Parts: sequence; C-alpha cells; structure tokens
Amino acid sequence: MIFSRRWLRPIFDEMEEAFGRYASYQIDAIEGIETVKTMAAEASFREMMLNQFHRLARPMFKADFTMMCYEGAIQMVTFLSVALFLWVGAGQVMAGKLTIGALVAFNTLVALANAPISYLSGTIFKWRTS
Repeated sequence: MIFSRRWLRPIFDEMEEAFGRYASYQIDAIEGIETVKTMAAEASFREMMLNQFHRLARPMFKADFTMMCYEGAIQMVTFLSVALFLWVGAGQVMAGKLTIGALVAFNTLVALANAPISYLSGTIFKWRTS
C-alpha cells in the first residue's frame, strides 16, 4: 500500500493531467477548425496534435506498465504464500506431525483466505489512487 501511494499515485496524476491537456486541445481544434482551414495550417496543426498525443501516450504506457507490475506482484505474493504453506505442510506430513487430510484442509483455508486478501490489495490500491 505504501508502494501504491508513493509510486503509482503520481503516475496517475501525471496521466490525468496529460489526458486533460490533450482533450482541451481536441475541443479547441473542433471549435477552431474553420480558422485552421482558412489559414491553411492543417499540417502544423496535425503535427501539434500528434505531439500532444505522444505526450499522452508516454504517461499512459508508464501507468499501464506499472499497474501490470503491481498486479503481478500481488499475484506473486499470493502464489508464494500458497507454495510456502504447501512446502511447510508437506514437511510436517513427512515428519509425521500432520495428517494428509489436515494438510489438504489447511491448504484449502489458505487458498480461501488468499482470494479476499488479493482482492482487497487491488481494491485498496484503486481507492487510494482515485
């Protein structure tokens, strides 16, 4: 959660600002298209709009990539927790301290607990960044 607040929020703020700037240029273009046509400035106007689009595309790519990495990290932690409990439980079964049925029941509880935890991690992130 600290990661999402310190790292992802500024990225999404930057993306929102770039999108707002691009949208305002589009609105200005629609309203002033007659002026652009009378001045025969279509080529320079198109170049300006393309530059604005590239300024929007870079933060969007950065935000999407960072979000995919964050979600991947959540899934990796979930997988590692299941693997760790399975490994420790298998060691307990091999040592004779735990039955196979108890191991299956415990791993089922771990799997049931991981789904809400990973969901909350993603939901809290989205709540914090909005």
